[in-house]
Amino acid sequence: SNPATARLVQLQKHLTSSTETQNTKPPTPKETLAAYRAKGTVNIAALREFIYGKHLAQRERIFRMVSREHVFKHHTTLELTRKESRLTALQQMRKILEEFTQLMSYEDYINDPTVLTVISETVFAFDQSTAIKLGVHYHLYTKTLINLGSTKHRIFQENAIYFKDIGCFALTELGHGSNVRDIRTTATYDPKTREFIINTPDDLAMKFWIGAAAHLANISTVFAQLYVNGQCHGVHAFIVPIRNKSDDCGLKIGLNGIDNGFMIFKDVRVPYDHLLDRFSSINEKHEFTSTIKNDDKRFGISLGSLSNGRISLVSQSNVNLRNALTIGIRYACVRRQFGLPNQQENSIIEYPLVQYRLLPYLAGSYTYGFAASYLSNLWETNQAIIFDEKSLLLNEIHALSSVLKPQVAWFSQKGIQEVREICGGLGYSAYNRLGAYREENDMNATWEGDNNVLIQQTEKFILDGIRKLLKGDKLPYESLQYLKADFDPEAVKWSVQELKDLYKYETLLEAFEFKGCFTAQRAAMKLQENIGKADEGLFQAWNMTQPFYLPEAAKAYGDIFVLAQAKKALKRFSDKPTRKVLETLSYLWALYRIEQDIGIYKEVDFISRHQIELVREAIMELCKVVKNEANGLIDAIAVTDEMLGSPIGCHDGDVYNRFISQLFSVPGTFEKPYYWKDIIDVRDVKESIKKK
Repeated sequence: SNPATARLVQLQKHLTSSTETQNTKPPTPKETLAAYRAKGTVNIAALREFIYGKHLAQRERIFRMVSREHVFKHHTTLELTRKESRLTALQQMRKILEEFTQLMSYEDYINDPTVLTVISETVFAFDQSTAIKLGVHYHLYTKTLINLGSTKHRIFQENAIYFKDIGCFALTELGHGSNVRDIRTTATYDPKTREFIINTPDDLAMKFWIGAAAHLANISTVFAQLYVNGQCHGVHAFIVPIRNKSDDCGLKIGLNGIDNGFMIFKDVRVPYDHLLDRFSSINEKHEFTSTIKNDDKRFGISLGSLSNGRISLVSQSNVNLRNALTIGIRYACVRRQFGLPNQQENSIIEYPLVQYRLLPYLAGSYTYGFAASYLSNLWETNQAIIFDEKSLLLNEIHALSSVLKPQVAWFSQKGIQEVREICGGLGYSAYNRLGAYREENDMNATWEGDNNVLIQQTEKFILDGIRKLLKGDKLPYESLQYLKADFDPEAVKWSVQELKDLYKYETLLEAFEFKGCFTAQRAAMKLQENIGKADEGLFQAWNMTQPFYLPEAAKAYGDIFVLAQAKKALKRFSDKPTRKVLETLSYLWALYRIEQDIGIYKEVDFISRHQIELVREAIMELCKVVKNEANGLIDAIAVTDEMLGSPIGCHDGDVYNRFISQLFSVPGTFEKPYYWKDIIDVRDVKESIKKK
């Protein structure tokens, strides 16, 4: 027979359904999702309690509020103008505060700040603009008052906690973002009046991108260079009332519910007590004094309060990813495409490629989540010693937050995009909110420190550790214990022999710690080599070593910490069957990271070709296991349908009916456009051209 005809016959089999298949009614989407849910073994209630613990009640209280209040309906906000978006976010914030003041007092805030973290993350899962309005006030403005202020500032702290003041955080300038040390705003001490005079010397020094500054806030912490008797004493924070007019930064790519503004100061005077003076003050002789004599140490500790915002963003990026995964996993279960001849179409989650594109992100979300919770608790429960000059804890927290914030933001952004593509055309519909998660998460790569600049803080921390080791000193940081002074990468090979070896924390940490040692050593050697080449010394050499070398050492450090914290966290979980599933997630994430970095491991043949194949086989085997557990894992962390606001991510799986219902209810769906006469005119023009 003709080969072309044979191919056409084969193609026809794929493109047509038999009468038998057409007459067999497939399960409904609701039935399909219920069937996938039934395959799982996860104890959802126990897992939810393990993750959210004593704050589960606050989380569920916010769920109920969102469900009953019309202002929280997502579909009503989709086509709002910028002004309308800000008004809606304000109305939502007001409703939250009505609940919030009952949930937390001043004493609660001071004694157990983790309650704020849970509330913030829950609101963040609903809408990032609304959550950030609250976060700027509580996490940045209020926490700065507490961390850098003294007893005299108690009144400002109470006014902030009870929302008598609405605060913002003015650090970033038009000309300076990541380079905080060189900001240009000045605060000059006037000995005659014992006041500070705040000034913006030029346009590049204006405070810019300040959340809530355009309309909402009435007061701000303003960071400025402190001048006393003509001498600059570096960056300090001041409390400055700001509300007299609106200064708006304009339309943004996303997050237009946040009123970002700019500030220009001209001889603005504030009283002496508006200096946040935990570490620095001016005595009665009008002389600058500080409890921290070293300028660099004082700068580092003072700016250490920024770690709080970065730690928050680790969790909040993960919240965006979890929302996207809730949508993607549920939809992938009910969406049917293709199948064998004479059989029903498959749910797309059955395809190995979809599993590989989707499920490692679920694994990473859980694994990063354990590390984020540990880091947040470490920060919140050690406030008494973190800002002690003699304590080393702030250095370690700063290094960890400086790498985890970039890693989780990048991972989440890629995961959200992958979900968007897996969900096809419906994933592109604004009504299903994946676009909102993608655009709003995008900002997490920039604020609280540009990711590619921020991660350099971790790089310096690691290289300082290597220097100490080479001097024969012991490292005082738990997170750097993997480093070795006598490390020889050529002499080390991975111990993996067979597939089952890959399902052990010890084996995976072995690979991670090798990568950590190797990339740190490689970066240090390359930096030394570049110092010899650079005309401008260490500064130029450092920047020459950024591509390929230094960032990889920081990422390896982050990976080791994340996997180690997941292992520790799961030891505390008593439900053994569910714990086994969570361990599977950790293995899947770790193997996924190893496969992504296979080139690093192969540079010195730490991993053999056979081991690479085992890694890939293990990833796909674990994806099969996680596929059946995915819905239970999602249900444990998912927000309610009202919070999620995505028809194709609904809990009951009735995705198409819910999407159609929402689409049909949108004003204008069936209306004739107001410009219909223009459409007719275009047609008339085309017709007249034809006649000519």
